[in-house]
Amino acid sequence: MNPQVLQKEDIWMEYRRTGDVGIRNEILLSYVHIVKYIAQRMIPSYRGYLELDDLMNYGIIGLMDAIEKFDPSMGVKFETYASLRVKGAIIDQLRKLDWIPRGIRKKVKNIMECYEMIEAQSGKPATDDEVAAKLNMSVEELRKVLDESYTFNVISLDEQIMNAVKWDNNLQAEDTNPEHKYAAKELKEILAEAIEELNDKERMVITLYYYEELTLKEIGKVLGVSESRISQILSKTLLKLRAKLERLLNSA
Repeated sequence: MNPQVLQKEDIWMEYRRTGDVGIRNEILLSYVHIVKYIAQRMIPSYRGYLELDDLMNYGIIGLMDAIEKFDPSMGVKFETYASLRVKGAIIDQLRKLDWIPRGIRKKVKNIMECYEMIEAQSGKPATDDEVAAKLNMSVEELRKVLDESYTFNVISLDEQIMNAVKWDNNLQAEDTNPEHKYAAKELKEILAEAIEELNDKERMVITLYYYEELTLKEIGKVLGVSESRISQILSKTLLKLRAKLERLLNSA
């Protein structure tokens, strides 16, 4: 049967019945916009490291995997399932590349632990001045490391969230399995608690970046600071969220 004449709700049944490559390609073309959207959303985070085509290629792998594993009988939108698969595939591929210098990883770990230690002792958000003094570096040096580690912090938090949710090969969406539904709800609550512990500017940047989906340049215009400064603030905020998320997950 020609996939062009199939109704949208029938095409999945036909593909499951026949395994026809032509139908699979028709589905792939119908949803490739998901890959493009996610890749374009992620590419600013990988400045100077990767091209858009790289992320698109990784995302296509995730989309094809989603097509093969999707079960329409679960009553879940394919777009929801595919988006998770696409982003997960991109993150998996980036992790395998291991392109972040070891020196940056070590500096980030030290800074993350320092923020967490100061905030645990004082009971309030740590300032850049306090962290820089504790690490025997200038504020300018601290912010330079934060700027350099921005990409690493973005992908690390994304990976940490994906791992926390534990999207296994049989998962279709949050609401298909009571155990996964509870885990997803718990994660949202943990994330909300971690975000609540941030200061006002950090919460604002996170909101504009993740919820309003503004670029660093657009956020800079909103807050009246440079794109580089927003990169530093977001990098620090992501780093702090990673530490808080790890702590809250371990105590949950």
